[in-house]
Amino acid sequence: MDKPFFIKMFDYNFWTHHKVWDCVLRLTDEQFQRPLDYSVGSIQNQCVHVLATEMMWFNVFMTGIAAVPQLGVSPPRRAIQACWDDVEDQVQVYLRTLDQAELEREVKPHFWEDSRPAIRVCDAMMQVLNHSTDHRAQILAGLHSLGVQTVEQDLLNYLFAKKRQNHSAPMPV
Repeated sequence: MDKPFFIKMFDYNFWTHHKVWDCVLRLTDEQFQRPLDYSVGSIQNQCVHVLATEMMWFNVFMTGIAAVPQLGVSPPRRAIQACWDDVEDQVQVYLRTLDQAELEREVKPHFWEDSRPAIRVCDAMMQVLNHSTDHRAQILAGLHSLGVQTVEQDLLNYLFAKKRQNHSAPMPV
């Protein structure tokens, strides 16, 4: 696991977030906030949870402090999406600074029990990717149950889309 790997994987992560957000934006406000009986509840709660987890981990990497977004009670979709876009920008900046020493550096959020050991940044980044994929799947299932057409989130779809994009790009002169 090296810098190019994580740049690709977080590009996939954000590419897929955008596809899922396109589906989320088709919901009514009532559907967005409707309690669902799985995981963390409503689509709204799922979106905030994924956002907060990504933001928390990258704040730990960058500052050592596990800060999360302060969106208030029942934030609207656009506010969540705007915060998510800001986190994406921050992550992209951080990824450009990655080197092997940073990937191997150990971190431990302040709220972990003393008995829980620190983990390497690269392992924490894999956790973020896996966690986001898990909750996107839950969001997609929730969207489907609400009658919204959903999208695939497979890594292969991202790879194929990037390959098509690269083949259709004009050749440099």
